[in-house]
Amino acid sequence: MTPQLIKLKDAGAQSILNYGLVRENTFVVKTKEKLNNGTPYVSAWGIAGPAFWKAAGESAEGVLTSTTVTIDGPQSPERMAFIDAYQKRYNESTSAAVFAVGAYDAAYLFKAAMDRGGFEPGEIRAALENIPEFPGLVKHFTRQVFTRDRHNAVTEEDMIMARWTNGKLLEIKFDSKGPYVDIDATTKKYIDKATMKLL
Repeated sequence: MTPQLIKLKDAGAQSILNYGLVRENTFVVKTKEKLNNGTPYVSAWGIAGPAFWKAAGESAEGVLTSTTVTIDGPQSPERMAFIDAYQKRYNESTSAAVFAVGAYDAAYLFKAAMDRGGFEPGEIRAALENIPEFPGLVKHFTRQVFTRDRHNAVTEEDMIMARWTNGKLLEIKFDSKGPYVDIDATTKKYIDKATMKLL
């Protein structure tokens, strides 16, 4: 990736957006580190799991990704109960939080639909399209989860940005001072908007 990154830097790129998976993104961030290239780096949720940090190591520090959920950092009590139960049952941390939490929510959405409407395919579909609220782990949906015309529960409003920080994928939040991540329940670190580095 050396020639490509040099071309981007010479062209004055203010950030790099690469839609890739763990392997490809690892090549890029390791090359960025070798070139001492501090250009902010963003990718999609293919790197929203611990496999990316394991592969890229410290080179992943500061990389941003879009996702629906992260299990690092402070969590809701409901999500924390899921994380604890998962670790207790499998004796390891979840390696794909997005999929694990999403699958959990999907199972309980189907349960809610069948409890409301019955077990026939048409009844399940009709019930899924009429669930007015759902306390999921991805998020607490305070709107209709699905509609007759919208069969994707997650919309762009439900996505979050997260930052790889000290080996953890932490949700980026915002207040009047700007973007920040919660390192733990009591430590907030702000992010420089231009460099995406911690202040």
